[in-house]
Amino acid sequence: MIRYILALAPSKKCALSFIQAAQSMFAPLNDGYLLNEENSFPHITICAFECDEPEKIEKICEDLRNCTIDPCPVRILGLMLKKGKHPHYHYSVGLSIARDDPILQLHYQIRSLLIAHQITPVNPSMDLYQPHLTLAGIAWKPSESVVLDSAIDDLISMPIEEFHLTLGRSDAIGQYLEILYEF
Repeated sequence: MIRYILALAPSKKCALSFIQAAQSMFAPLNDGYLLNEENSFPHITICAFECDEPEKIEKICEDLRNCTIDPCPVRILGLMLKKGKHPHYHYSVGLSIARDDPILQLHYQIRSLLIAHQITPVNPSMDLYQPHLTLAGIAWKPSESVVLDSAIDDLISMPIEEFHLTLGRSDAIGQYLEILYEF
């Protein structure tokens, strides 16, 4: 099955800021997921799903082009560190995004559209949906120290240009490999 992501993607300028911060701070600790310009694009996942039927993907895109998608402002709340289950010392580092009504409404709208096409999202949804923008997956033991530079403060406080809805291919760990459609 091919894995897809319906995600909010930043402008090229904002994307570059996210990529540069991730690279400068987390490249030495990275364990497979690290934002870059070639095959790990910055994004906020709305719904991730698997599908091996190209005609279903086309129908979803057609439905998205024909529906009203309200603007979805993005507010960065701060740095997020999430413990993974495997491997033992894996953590996901990202930016926590506010669960404001527009992003939650978009999540519900996209989730409903996928379910109407008999596709079940693979990411947590509804009340478990936690919008975020992953910067890196890292291998880190709590006894080790990690120094964060001012790039994190800069990301949290930078003016955010509008994100837009996209559909693209993903890998099993949630990296956004390729943008296929923009809405």
